[in-house]
Amino acid sequence: YIAQVDSTLRCVLPDTAYVNLALQDISISVSPDTSKLCVGDVAELTATVFPDPSMATITWYDEDNNIVGEGNSLVFVASEVGAFKFTAVAENGCATAMDMAWVYVFAEDTKLEIDPDSLVVCTPDTVCLTVVDVATPECVVWTTLDGVVVGTGDKLCVVPEPGDNVFVADIPGVDCIEADTAVIRFVISDVSVEVEPSDTIVCRGDSVKLSAIVTPDDGMANISWYDEDYMPLNETGMMITVSPDTAGVFTYIAIADNGCAADTAMASITVVDSTKLEIMPVDTILCGPDTLKLSVGNAGSDYVVWYDENGDSIGMGMMITVVPDYGIHTYSVQIPEADCVEGDTVMVKVLPDSLNLSVLPPDTLVCAGEQVSFIAELDPDWTMAQVTWYDEVFEEVGTGDTLVVTVFAGTNVYFAIADNGCARDTAQVMAEGLELNVSISASPDSLCANRGEQSQLLVTGCDDCTYAWDNAGTLSDPNIPNPVATPNVTTTYSVTVTDGVCVEMLSITVTVEDCPEECPIEEFFVATAFTPNGDNVNDVACLRSEHFDKFSEIEFMIYNRWGEEMFRETYKVDPSAPEKFPDADFFCWDGTYRGKVLPPDVYGYYLRLVCPETADRAEEEKVVKGNITLLQR
Repeated sequence: YIAQVDSTLRCVLPDTAYVNLALQDISISVSPDTSKLCVGDVAELTATVFPDPSMATITWYDEDNNIVGEGNSLVFVASEVGAFKFTAVAENGCATAMDMAWVYVFAEDTKLEIDPDSLVVCTPDTVCLTVVDVATPECVVWTTLDGVVVGTGDKLCVVPEPGDNVFVADIPGVDCIEADTAVIRFVISDVSVEVEPSDTIVCRGDSVKLSAIVTPDDGMANISWYDEDYMPLNETGMMITVSPDTAGVFTYIAIADNGCAADTAMASITVVDSTKLEIMPVDTILCGPDTLKLSVGNAGSDYVVWYDENGDSIGMGMMITVVPDYGIHTYSVQIPEADCVEGDTVMVKVLPDSLNLSVLPPDTLVCAGEQVSFIAELDPDWTMAQVTWYDEVFEEVGTGDTLVVTVFAGTNVYFAIADNGCARDTAQVMAEGLELNVSISASPDSLCANRGEQSQLLVTGCDDCTYAWDNAGTLSDPNIPNPVATPNVTTTYSVTVTDGVCVEMLSITVTVEDCPEECPIEEFFVATAFTPNGDNVNDVACLRSEHFDKFSEIEFMIYNRWGEEMFRETYKVDPSAPEKFPDADFFCWDGTYRGKVLPPDVYGYYLRLVCPETADRAEEEKVVKGNITLLQR
């Protein structure tokens, strides 16, 4: 309310009075009601009055009832470790209300410690865990690994489930607190262990992985490994790798212990050097199915695996017994785990105790000099016999099912002997070697072209043979031994001659050539000029020809321009010596007449030729004329 006088009296000041109508029912709330801080952190507490905060005053007190602040907020600086209680009191003159909050302060790097932190129990009894030496046990929260809250406070009591029960103790919301974990292992009181492989073989220097198999697999057992003297190998875990460095037998022991029960298992490792297995007996022949024992005696033979010819395993160990049926069988041994051990293989032949041998083709005719193949056939065909061939003087000529021989003229006898070690049989076969002795001729074997000449071809030596000539177009008959040939060019005639057994091919060539004219007057030559100066070059004028023998008479004459004869030479065949002909210089003129040297001039020549009478032509005379120039000497 305001009291004042008239505004004209400036010397009188107004006054104001306030009247508060307070509520008789108020409340106060402090937020947050709990704070967790690390040393050095700051917390702010806020008080809120209901229903009208403006009608009340707020005072803050510590746990010793000392005033530590006023107003609706209080700022707290965490300077020491402890639990601090703060109370906010609201008063409006008619009513009073209060609320409080706790502030917990923790040291930096505070680690909670659970006792015990690891425990093995063999029965489902209650187990208690305690966080020791914690200043604020009421702040501790217990959870599982999945974050499920299972308790609060410094103590947790539970009945564990089978297996590992993991519990975490923490004070949530504080960064300087390190949580702790405890494991309660509830294990069964019965456990067993096996080692795989329990018995194996390796090569020296190789490594072997041994695995401990625990039953049940949730037995939560720890594995410790020892040698055969129970000396620790300083190895733990479900698997170890061992590498024995000497040949021999080594034993390794695994002990499984889960705290309530324990079990022991052993593994034996045989270590071998490089070696080769040897099967006894070696390759064997049985005359009919029978029992056969095969064995190996090398180191590590207990680990041998036996296989048949199909690669199927048929047994293990140093010895097996087999009863093979007829045929060829192979048996092999290996140690699959040891690649330094070379396996071995033996062959077992189970053969029949009887067999029959025959030879195909049977006795046969062939042409001498040709090859013939004989095939040995065995019954039964699986006798696996070795066939050896011999000639008629029992010299070995071959082995195997097939014999290929060259047949000689006459009778050739061969023997085949089949032997499989259990049975034997013999067969004989003959081959008669025939000969075909034929020859070929042509008369004449040379013809002149374009004269219609013929050649008589003839094959002799076989009256009952058949004939097949090629180039049939120039033969009178291509299927007889003596056809007439009329070739236009040089031709080779081949004929295939056969007597039903032997076949022979003969060939002969009939030459067709261009024959010279019988009276070749065009092939005479006379020089058109000469210089008889004694220098031995063109000193004479001659009649030249290679066919003087084709004429019965030759006359060569030279005349001067007035018709006077300067030179004459005449040749006439002597019936008593028809093989004598003029020599090359017979018809030569030296440019003189009666020893007198003639002057340079043009001289005429006259050549008379007489072609002799033949069966196809009468005697004929030919004349050739021309000029010869005698040049300056």
